[in-house]
Amino acid sequence: MFVNRRYTARGKNLPSSPQKVRPIADNIRR
Repeated sequence: MFVNRRYTARGKNLPSSPQKVRPIADNIRR
């Protein structure tokens, strides 16, 4: 679970896969 948080923080800075960051951030917010 904590791994997703790191991926989200890095994904926000990386415009490589913004779609993958959006679903992950939603899961963490929930």
